[in-house]
Amino acid sequence: MIPSALPDREVLYVFKAEGCEACAMALPEVDRYIAKHPAATVLVLDAAGPYPKLFGISIRATPLYVFRRGNEFAKREGAMKASDIEKWLKQLEGR
Repeated sequence: MIPSALPDREVLYVFKAEGCEACAMALPEVDRYIAKHPAATVLVLDAAGPYPKLFGISIRATPLYVFRRGNEFAKREGAMKASDIEKWLKQLEGR
């Protein structure tokens, strides 16, 4: 279960790992997404830190994107372009 430190906000968590080539490619795209959506809450977290355990998730691959809305969440593994992040989050709106 993803903790709700920001219970009234939709949050995109991006888990990254040190030395991960896919993460190195993904993080500039996350920055592009943030620049296009400045009101979005996006937190980039270290996959080796305490967060996966606190969230009750296991990480098989990085980058891992976790989108939380209230008590619901969705996960997606692998680097995405900013436009792919936008499309994925748009798809989740209808759920």
